[in-house]
Amino acid sequence: LRKDADLEIENRIRIQYRSDASEIKQMLNIWSEYISAETLADSIESRQEIADGKSVSVGEFATVLSICLAN
Repeated sequence: LRKDADLEIENRIRIQYRSDASEIKQMLNIWSEYISAETLADSIESRQEIADGKSVSVGEFATVLSICLAN
């Protein structure tokens, strides 16, 4: 996703996701600190609408992810 967004590995980012699966939301809540540290994310946010997101599967669950440069 960083390459698609033309971001460098050292850039701080914001992660946005959309998923109807409660399992995805629960997993992201539990693992948010680890994911943020590993990806240099300042935030992980649930959104109802995501423009230009990428559809991904996490196990049997579908989600849409988007990243952007953090302020």
